[in-house]
Amino acid sequence: MLQYIDNRLFLLFGFIIISFFIPLGLTPLFDLDEGAFSEATREMLVNKDYITTYLNGELRFDKPILIYWFQLMSIKLFGINEFAFRLPSAIAATLWAMVIYLFVKHYIDLKKAFFAALLMVTTLQTTIIAKAAIADALLNLFITLALVLIYHFYQTRKKSTLYLIFIFIALGALTKGPVAILIPLVVSFLFFILKKEFFLWG
Repeated sequence: MLQYIDNRLFLLFGFIIISFFIPLGLTPLFDLDEGAFSEATREMLVNKDYITTYLNGELRFDKPILIYWFQLMSIKLFGINEFAFRLPSAIAATLWAMVIYLFVKHYIDLKKAFFAALLMVTTLQTTIIAKAAIADALLNLFITLALVLIYHFYQTRKKSTLYLIFIFIALGALTKGPVAILIPLVVSFLFFILKKEFFLWG
């Protein structure tokens, strides 16, 4: 049984490597957002200003700071290149897939967990944002973590889980702003209403 599980995970990680990691440095930055995020991170490195972001010398407050910090750590390790700028997205997407896998494995079964994660890894839009130097993969990771923990709270009623939910929502807000608050808020509101347990949401 252990070997069977290992083979499935091995296959899943094989798809992740092929889909998310191998293509990272194969193409130039091709999107306006990729260029903007990457240049702002490069200027952060050059200016040694790790709090305020600039783009072409002008203040850039379009997006919060967290993705720039992760890209900054990556280019410090691997140099200023496409692979380094995109690596944080690939890592975030990998963790995102693992959250889906573990969640479905825990609440449903191993087979469905494997296919849920595999479908996420091989979906076109996911594969695009997983290897793009933008904030979306990191944002989706934090939103997914918040949502699965909301469901876990519903199942266990452990108040300590709420602190983790708030932490991941806050990290999402540091990645891309209010959308990281709005999505878990609306989804959980509808969920608890449908379950007729609004008092848990309130």
